[in-house]
Amino acid sequence: MREKIEYQASGTVAQRSPIYIDLEKDPRAKNQAYLNLYASRSGAQIIPVDSLNGSLTSAQVFHEASSNAAGSGSLDATQSQGTDIATTAQVNVTYDQISNLSASWSGSELNITWDFDTTLGQNSYATNFLIQFVVDGTTYSVKSYVLNKSSANQSYTLTRLANISLFGTAKTSITTISVAAEDNYGNIGSSASISGPTYSNSFTAPTMILSSISTGYSVNITNTGSQPATLSAISIEEYISDDLTEPTGVTYTQVSSTIINPANIIRSSYSKRWVKARFVDEIGSYGPYCAAQAVTPTSPVTADVTGPDNVASVTTSGGIDTTGYLGFNAYADISWQAVTGGGIRGYRIRFSNDNGTTYSYVDSPGTGTTYRLGGLAVGSTYKIAVATYDEYNNTSTQYVAGADVTVTGTPSVSNYITAGNFQFGYGVGSVSTNKGLYFDSSNYWYINASNSARLKVGGTSSNYLLWDGTDFTVDGNITARGGSFSGNVALTTSGASIYNGDVTTTPGSLTGDGFIFNKDGIVIKKGSNAITLDVTLGTITANSVNLTGKISAIKTSVSDTTNGGYYLDSTGAAIIGDSTAYFQYDKANHTINLTTSYIRTSGGEAAYNGASQISLGANGTQIYGIPIQGDQSSVSGGGSANIINYTYAHYQNASSLGAYPRQRTLVEDPVTGLVKVGLGVYYGTGITPSSGGYIGDLWVVY
Repeated sequence: MREKIEYQASGTVAQRSPIYIDLEKDPRAKNQAYLNLYASRSGAQIIPVDSLNGSLTSAQVFHEASSNAAGSGSLDATQSQGTDIATTAQVNVTYDQISNLSASWSGSELNITWDFDTTLGQNSYATNFLIQFVVDGTTYSVKSYVLNKSSANQSYTLTRLANISLFGTAKTSITTISVAAEDNYGNIGSSASISGPTYSNSFTAPTMILSSISTGYSVNITNTGSQPATLSAISIEEYISDDLTEPTGVTYTQVSSTIINPANIIRSSYSKRWVKARFVDEIGSYGPYCAAQAVTPTSPVTADVTGPDNVASVTTSGGIDTTGYLGFNAYADISWQAVTGGGIRGYRIRFSNDNGTTYSYVDSPGTGTTYRLGGLAVGSTYKIAVATYDEYNNTSTQYVAGADVTVTGTPSVSNYITAGNFQFGYGVGSVSTNKGLYFDSSNYWYINASNSARLKVGGTSSNYLLWDGTDFTVDGNITARGGSFSGNVALTTSGASIYNGDVTTTPGSLTGDGFIFNKDGIVIKKGSNAITLDVTLGTITANSVNLTGKISAIKTSVSDTTNGGYYLDSTGAAIIGDSTAYFQYDKANHTINLTTSYIRTSGGEAAYNGASQISLGANGTQIYGIPIQGDQSSVSGGGSANIINYTYAHYQNASSLGAYPRQRTLVEDPVTGLVKVGLGVYYGTGITPSSGGYIGDLWVVY
């Protein structure tokens, strides 16, 4: 209908009569965008009315959510649901202030309740509630289209997803919550406000079992099952320190946030560290820490630098050897308790006659527990101690001292000094052609008739230096500033290592820059960088890898789609998988393919299954193998339909869908709410169907 506009005065401006649209006869009037468009086209005011009661009062549409079991509902900040309802409202309507505003956390959801009776006075015109949150000094607003008509009880739930959508990141610290009744004309009642409730995740501290593993450590949390259902992850944090107790006043670094349990933490450093953990909920709130524990990652490649156990005690006594040299025929008898295990090779004795300023050493190899130390000076006091040594010549941590030995008395002489075991000149060592020095069978330096030198200093079978004319042998450690080898160098003892840098005593891991090389592999470290070759596991661990060639297993090229395995080269070309399914990046053709050849052939639903592929390349995004609707057996060629690379002949027999099979999606009409056929994807190339557009078109139908 049209209403006549009368001119009141000469200054009156002419306008078109308003147009009234019945909501019951034209449901499009419920859409404000439609009203605006109609008003623009007609040049007249458009007024929707409700013919149910014949009212000409201005009307507005609001969206009411379906009620929950308690008679109330809620909408997230970005969601709506339910039925369109028309209501009327007057300009300058006054609404009651809401009452009994309350809020509480339930897990990761914030539940807000209040009282507002829509049956009282003008409250019936209210269409929604304006809910405002003050967070970090900023106000955020949400409209809740929830009106409980059966009671005064109203509610709104800020879900975890709505929380993230509203604030950008989930917030648990809310300064103020305000709620007021509102309508679509901008009439807002007095708001009620409360302080935001305190959030608590109810987590207890984790129960942690910490253990060292190769190149890292394992964290096992045993009480995850007793925590609330909101548990999202376990935060694992560490601080590197050699302190005997947990350091205080330091900042821990997060090394993992995962739900995987137990979690293996791989580290490039084998230093001691303190580790603690805490639970994290789905809204990003942390629970309390567990007590920190210390752990030291185990290096997969170690050098044995730890000696055997110490001897328990040492006993000493002295005397004079009547067959010895004048003045140096005193001796000390030494005994100790046996030590077993630890690769023990013998016992090492040190002695000093200058009160420990300098020491001399002698070894007693084997399992014997007694030793006579001869050639001592009569009248001198000797400090004597015993340690153990192993197959790698590692010495125990302590020399255990016996009582000091002082031999007194008169030296005994059985031979002349010049005629004793000492020999100097020609014929030494009972060989007439030898010339040089000869002390005894284990200490000599002479030249034989062929001018070949012979040299030996030390004991009979240990603790000696020997040159036999061919080989130079040192029964002990060699310390030198440099040198070179012109031949092979062999480590004749299994488990021996070549290393550089400082290593721990147990198990012999690098503590700084350096390397270890032995039968178990190689470890090289410099600063925070490390490379580990673990022969036992067959693995290589490094901070990063710069690939200048290729890495492959079975596959030899990026075009190998038959054999199982993988191929990767330094250009970025890659393929992984086998003939049934694979991922491929073909750099030469600038394409990425994700392909599977799996096809279901049994069951009535077989028409919805088939091989598929996604290809990204110069021809755009190509999708193969989208399943068709209807009876697959009626499609010539069988299998699933592809968006491209199929001809008309593949589809002409799909009579159940018309001349051209297609993929359909059901959609809800945004105006009427009716379910209709929405998306239509037509398959094939270059074929014109009997009606409608071209094969390959994408249609949206209402």
